[in-house]
Amino acid sequence: MTAARRSRGCSAALAPYTLQHPQLFSRQSLRQTLERAGLEVLEITNVRNFFSVTHLMRGGLAILGLPTAIPDWPRPVLGLPLGNIAAVAGNRVSN
Repeated sequence: MTAARRSRGCSAALAPYTLQHPQLFSRQSLRQTLERAGLEVLEITNVRNFFSVTHLMRGGLAILGLPTAIPDWPRPVLGLPLGNIAAVAGNRVSN
């Protein structure tokens, strides 16, 4: 594990997982934030995160402390619902 990862609080057991989204929003807080910024919220929806099978296998091997040097196989991907949301917003239209 690199010093940079250790400095961000990553443990060796969770090496492939890092804090990548330090701002977390509920649907309500995301809507409020966008509206306070002067935007009109058009849609808030659930999204899936897509990972190659190879990526997931390497993550599992890293958690187990095993070597992660495996070949890149053809890239089937899995869409996992990890609780992320996306918003579509735009400038408010004046009448």
